[in-house]
Amino acid sequence: MSEQTGAVELVQLADKLKESYDEFTEAVSGLGSKVAGHAGSSKMGGSFLRWIAGSHISTPRDTLCEEFLTKVQGQLEFFQTALEGAAPEEAAEACAVVADIMLCPVDGQLNSTTGLMKRAMVSQFMPLLPYLSQDKLKECHQRMTTAYRKRDLLPVEKQLIRAMEQRIKE
Repeated sequence: MSEQTGAVELVQLADKLKESYDEFTEAVSGLGSKVAGHAGSSKMGGSFLRWIAGSHISTPRDTLCEEFLTKVQGQLEFFQTALEGAAPEEAAEACAVVADIMLCPVDGQLNSTTGLMKRAMVSQFMPLLPYLSQDKLKECHQRMTTAYRKRDLLPVEKQLIRAMEQRIKE
């Protein structure tokens, strides 16, 4: 694969990831607010409660979240495969684009389905950390640590921040 072809493929894969995030946001928005008589069933918290309780009932939101996770994981697998043959500069540039998509702070909607799901997805970025330039790594770290109060960070966000800090020290 030539350098030009590899760079184009990486950009296309990053664009598909962006489309997946946008489609997920639109799909969840299309579901509207809670359905009468099913208080809490349309919230991510309700999904967690049903999961903990052992219920196997899936709501449309649950299905969208599962589909989003599966889709993003698949796209990231293709992306990582494409990175293996890319020049270091191309890989760093493409991973920076993916970082901007996946590590973008969620504005004020901490309890929304899309907000929580997007925040939880940061764990999927972990294998791409080695490809980021030090400058981009520091920028992403700064963005994540200033976006939320420390106590409001999800466990996966805390884990990613620690991994970033280790890479910055290297």
